[in-house]
Amino acid sequence: MSVKIFDIFNNIILKLKISFKRFPEVLFVSIMIVIIGIMLNHEPNFTDEILERFEKIMMILCLSVPLSAYGKLLYENGKKVRVVTDIVVVFTLFIIYLTIPSPINNQFMIRFAILIVSSILAFTLINYYNTKNYSIYILKLISNFFITLLYSIILYLGIISIIFTVEKLFELSINQEIYFDVFIIICGLFSITYFFAILPKSKNIIELIEYPFVLKKLLFFIIIPLLTIYTMILYLYFGRIIILKEFPINLLGHLVLWYGFISTIAMFFINKVNQENKFIMKFYKYFPVAIMVPLFMLFLAIFKRISNYSITPPRYFVIILGLWIFGCMVYIFFSKKFKSNFLVIAAICLLLISIYGPFSSFSLSKKFPKDSVFRNMIENGEIIKNNEISDINKKEISNFINYFDEFHEFKDIKILPEDFEISSMEEVFGFKNFDYYGSSYNAIRYYNNYEDYVIDISGYTYVANVNLNLDESKKIQNDKIEIKYESKDKKIIVLQENIQIADVLVEDLINDYHKKQKGRSIETINEAIIEYDFDLVKLKFIIKNVYYDESRFNNYLEFQLFLDIIM
Repeated sequence: MSVKIFDIFNNIILKLKISFKRFPEVLFVSIMIVIIGIMLNHEPNFTDEILERFEKIMMILCLSVPLSAYGKLLYENGKKVRVVTDIVVVFTLFIIYLTIPSPINNQFMIRFAILIVSSILAFTLINYYNTKNYSIYILKLISNFFITLLYSIILYLGIISIIFTVEKLFELSINQEIYFDVFIIICGLFSITYFFAILPKSKNIIELIEYPFVLKKLLFFIIIPLLTIYTMILYLYFGRIIILKEFPINLLGHLVLWYGFISTIAMFFINKVNQENKFIMKFYKYFPVAIMVPLFMLFLAIFKRISNYSITPPRYFVIILGLWIFGCMVYIFFSKKFKSNFLVIAAICLLLISIYGPFSSFSLSKKFPKDSVFRNMIENGEIIKNNEISDINKKEISNFINYFDEFHEFKDIKILPEDFEISSMEEVFGFKNFDYYGSSYNAIRYYNNYEDYVIDISGYTYVANVNLNLDESKKIQNDKIEIKYESKDKKIIVLQENIQIADVLVEDLINDYHKKQKGRSIETINEAIIEYDFDLVKLKFIIKNVYYDESRFNNYLEFQLFLDIIM
């Protein structure tokens, strides 16, 4: 047994050495990720400017992981362009770095996520012409990913178990940051390097021609029958819609979108094995036709929603995904010589179109007519207050306003007042922002993770643990003291035997804490303390959790309150 474990360990070391020689660019990127990650873990007091700069560098390094391997893979395919490719990659990454906004906003994060996905898809295409079965090569990469993930988890758990055991047995005081350091090293150095170590070489990829037996059974006896049943259920559901003349727009998109995506992936993998039995042959032949009705209903639903509430990136990406599914199915149905790389190339093109150029999600959502969103609130070309519209309309308007607040500028909505801000929602529309779950860069956020601490409470008579949803009133009390929160006035009131002895506005409390901390995480428990003196009582707040944005719902405040009653 020990010999086998040693052989496995030795094999891993050997593969890592091969990876170092084969992909030195990837190794360099991995080392940089680890160095910066550990620096950030051990130095939390960087200025906001330095932290933002490191965040940008880390994003570029993550994007460069697949890109840095392009040159080597092309070189293995007989193209003497490794150095040229490396230069192009570095130049491209530098340009992307310059385009990262300050602060980093949601628009760029969406764009960055799509760039990552596109670069990984392009990575799989480099060796397309070296394999007789591209889908098998994709399966090999997925298999390698999960093998790397398994090894990484085992290695991480093993190392932190050793550290924990040594710390406890020998009564050492080890810096707890070491556990995250190990995580960074495993993910940034071992995982990336090992994945590339087991990446098939170009000359060996042609040998990947047989589907795994388990995958065939999964496709033939589980996935394809389930898709067939699901298709029949959708047709029955569409028949119900026609009979009842009800069109559930929201539900329909979710019903069809993921079904279509999974179906396309299934068609991608069964292309080379569709001749193995009659049922699979018929499924492969007729399914592209059968899925057209659900896709038509999907497009009908999303375009109806756009006509009612304008276009936003989520709706845009529903259209993009629907178009990709539609195009793939048409290609599969009509192609006499199917080339599976077409599906991936089409995906990359649509993804890049969705984030760059005049037809990108952000450009179209900015230019698309917006008056339809406020159709129940317009009179003589101006918005009128109307608190009587349905909650659904309030949510749609709020979501649209929140979207523009995060991605664009309100001046692009001509019907809004020139000085409109999200905080003036109630003044302009007659109701507050209806986004219960939204977040904002303007929000005040703090989290106190101190669980073990000792503080001096001499002189204090009572202590209360208080957890407030700032949209709901609350009251806690004993025989003599009552602590009451009134959501209408956003005020914490302290009463002694039904006589008010103190009141604190929540907004003042949070702002006082925010001015004290200036966005920094607390380093000592004393930094979490805010004190107020009144004639009859002295209050000491230990702030634990805060989320506060005056323009939105779902704000909360959690604290401990110590009371010193002055006799």
